[in-house]
Amino acid sequence: MVEVSLPPLDLIHAAASVVMMAEVAANHSQAVRRHYSDYGSVFRTRVLAGEAIGISDYLAAISIRDVLAREIDALFDGIDFILLSVSLNPPGKLVSVDRFYFLGEPNINILGNFVGILAITLSCGLSSQGLAIGLQILGRRGTEATSI
Repeated sequence: MVEVSLPPLDLIHAAASVVMMAEVAANHSQAVRRHYSDYGSVFRTRVLAGEAIGISDYLAAISIRDVLAREIDALFDGIDFILLSVSLNPPGKLVSVDRFYFLGEPNINILGNFVGILAITLSCGLSSQGLAIGLQILGRRGTEATSI
């Protein structure tokens, strides 16, 4: 095992949030506007807020994603997997979901999807409150068939 340093999580989170909201809006805003009450408040808010993202912001976030993907790919020189937690904080009880929860604290579990690498999460124990704690395993791009 060797320790590696990931790119700044705040940068990953910011760029991924812009891309996610813009793409969700592009794909779903017409349907949400036509059938507003058919969608939950969290999804509606995400879609409608995403409509405010301009093309220049979206393209800047895509450019950041490409740089981050190259940095992550370089981490796999000499290693097979990256292990990290699913969350930076211990789990809490789900009382209510804030519509903008995805814009709050940086979320480390978006990394694999955002940069397009192999990612799986597994339960690996319980917190002191008895809630599940997860482990994330990230693998080299394109190794899905051989990483078992």
